[in-house]
Amino acid sequence: MPKIIGERYCHACGTNKSFDCNGYRNWATNPPTNLFLCKTCTDHYVWIPNRDKEKVKKQNAKYNPLMIRFLGKKIFLGWNPRKGRCEDCSKKVGDKHIGYRGKVGVIQVTQMHHYFYIPCMPWACMTERCTPCHNKTKTHTRKKISLYYFDRTLRKRNKKRGI
Repeated sequence: MPKIIGERYCHACGTNKSFDCNGYRNWATNPPTNLFLCKTCTDHYVWIPNRDKEKVKKQNAKYNPLMIRFLGKKIFLGWNPRKGRCEDCSKKVGDKHIGYRGKVGVIQVTQMHHYFYIPCMPWACMTERCTPCHNKTKTHTRKKISLYYFDRTLRKRNKKRGI
């Protein structure tokens, strides 16, 4: 650690103010040089150094329609599962909706809702919903089921129907 003589100054931008969101002073040392960095420069250079626009567009569902989130992971499908229309309320991307605090917002992207999680088939049992409808249907009762269970229930259902 360098010795503090007088005030601290950021090595990158030269400011003497560094506060986090709670109002406390937050300085970080740059390990190779032992010089101080302010909170803004620490976030910019240390924590998020490679956030270029192509990487953001690849990882964001708004820009990459082939991506779905499944069991906490990002999965890229070979086709576009989204049609741009909610299957519950028939709103399209670009339509206006009223948010949970009464503010008017615009639907920017639809979300894929999974009824069941089948690990070997992430595209199965999913519907497309807008953000307000998806927030209403979020429950913690969705289960991760195996293909054996899914196959067995289909066989039982088909047996009852006489298929």
